Amino acid sequence: MSVHNEMETMMNIPSTDALKKQASRLRDHLAGKNIDISHADALEAVAKQYGCRNWNVLNAMAKREKPKDWPKIGDKVQGNYLGNPFSGQIIKQNICELPNARTYAVRFDEPVDVVKSEHFSSLRQQVNMTLNKDGHSIDHKGRPDQIAEIFG
Repeated sequence: MSVHNEMETMMNIPSTDALKKQASRLRDHLAGKNIDISHADALEAVAKQYGCRNWNVLNAMAKREKPKDWPKIGDKVQGNYLGNPFSGQIIKQNICELPNARTYAVRFDEPVDVVKSEHFSSLRQQVNMTLNKDGHSIDHKGRPDQIAEIFG
């Protein structure tokens, strides 16, 4: 299975418990037709339905952490910007030239002070940030830059 197909399949794989229940239902259905198979054979059949080589591969994929969805325009988010906690809303989204990155415009619910000085402040109500799939900001070369993080 190619990496692309595996990622696509992985996003649609239910939990291990749900897969075991599916195997049990398959076994019950076949028993109603006088076809007896072991639970292990039913698990292997379920694995094949998901395009996996065997039950162990499917079980491992079901236990993997699923990739996060990209935030969308209108999503409420929270995180940190220049070390300051914020809550806000995604108001604009662009696919970035960097692979696995997106550029967002975020409007903060409350302005965030972006200056660390006792003598003056600079409050921002809206910022642009380029984020990787994990919600961490990156610079123009794709390196982490510690400017922003979205986690909700």
